[in-house]
Amino acid sequence: MQGLDYIIGGMPRGGTTAVGNIFNAPRNSYCYAAESHWLPLMGEFAGRAAMPAFSAPVVRRILEEQNRSVLYEMPRFSVTRGAHPRALIFEETDLGPLADALMEALQQGQSGEELHLTALAILRAHIFRKTGRRYLGEKTPSNIFTFRDLGTLGAKAAISVTREPFAVLRSMRKRAADEADANNGPFRWDFYRLLGIWREYAGCMQALKGRPGQILLRYEDILQAPGRVTADLFRATGVPSGWLERRRARIRLIERSPRQAWSGFSDHERALLLALTRDLRLAQGYGDDFYEADGLPPAKAAPQIPSEGVFPVWGVNPRAESEPVWWLTREGCLALHSTPDAIEVALHFWCNFPRSALAPGETATLVLSDPVTGAEIARAGVEGGFAGSVPMVVDLTRMAPVLEGGGGAVRLVNFRASHSFRGYLSEAQDRPGEVLSHDRREMSFALVP
Repeated sequence: MQGLDYIIGGMPRGGTTAVGNIFNAPRNSYCYAAESHWLPLMGEFAGRAAMPAFSAPVVRRILEEQNRSVLYEMPRFSVTRGAHPRALIFEETDLGPLADALMEALQQGQSGEELHLTALAILRAHIFRKTGRRYLGEKTPSNIFTFRDLGTLGAKAAISVTREPFAVLRSMRKRAADEADANNGPFRWDFYRLLGIWREYAGCMQALKGRPGQILLRYEDILQAPGRVTADLFRATGVPSGWLERRRARIRLIERSPRQAWSGFSDHERALLLALTRDLRLAQGYGDDFYEADGLPPAKAAPQIPSEGVFPVWGVNPRAESEPVWWLTREGCLALHSTPDAIEVALHFWCNFPRSALAPGETATLVLSDPVTGAEIARAGVEGGFAGSVPMVVDLTRMAPVLEGGGGAVRLVNFRASHSFRGYLSEAQDRPGEVLSHDRREMSFALVP
């Protein structure tokens, strides 16, 4: 089965749609830029192991719900807001057969790369039936994490796009303010969490540097040299194009963000953003000179920083109002606030690694590290079957603050767990064949305040 010719991922609100639309200029190319979310979804269902048979009804329900929302409802909403109708290639009658095809692959025991390749082949066949075009691709921002884990999946190129953080957060806030947009939930998060989206995606971009078949683009560079970039993309992906089609592609690249994107942020927010993104900004060419050229004035004074607190940055699932904990994914980042003279902070992680998720005698590990230096800060082992709180002490003297001011200091700490546990893929031990939970949290693992 043939997959896609090119796949696009990268920073949300960072220019991925613009890059996807470049590939809609040539007459024989079509990029589904409205997002399918199929690659991340296949990773959830069977990214590392085959789907257990008992979870099929739950997986089918989730698959149907997501496809209806992402493939059918969201593109139609976008068209009402000015998006091109070319995105409407999924009809309501298509959803059942597509779900059937994906479930067949899952029930055959496909997982990992094999499952992802099958999903792309199913997607390609559908796009070809609807468009008749030969060179086909798809854009979903979170595809970038699949690129990191599984490479290009047979595509001639996996294209990832990044953008400077002020413009990204400004665009997120603008979308969050749209009360009629039912799909803007993640952009309504607090300032730390929005920063966390940028850090998570930018960190993934760094991990892709130098890998075969990976094309990494900065949105700002695309706008400065659209002719060269479009020609390079068509050449790398094998998409035929003449001067007229390249010109049409360049016309699609219209600057949509104003200059001085930082102007909509308070002094405190500017200081936080510049400090908490500094390591990844510098690695991607967004240094102080980049902002000085855009007119960003120097900070007037040190910001007021709360002296105590732990704040989720990324890798943290929203909690229900009734829950006292933040549910964590397999990896992520926390911001630690302390007084400047503090020497340590104790974090308490509640975990549940059931024996069904760990082999007999196997131990899960929780590791805390410095995201700037990569140095390990703390480690804890958890045996399979354990459910309870695990304390981990962070030695603050081993980590330089990323920002200080007003009697407080901010440090970032990454966390990573060795094992992943999903509730809806777990069987109730006393009720064989029954799914233990329909919970889609990636891990039964939480930060206790």
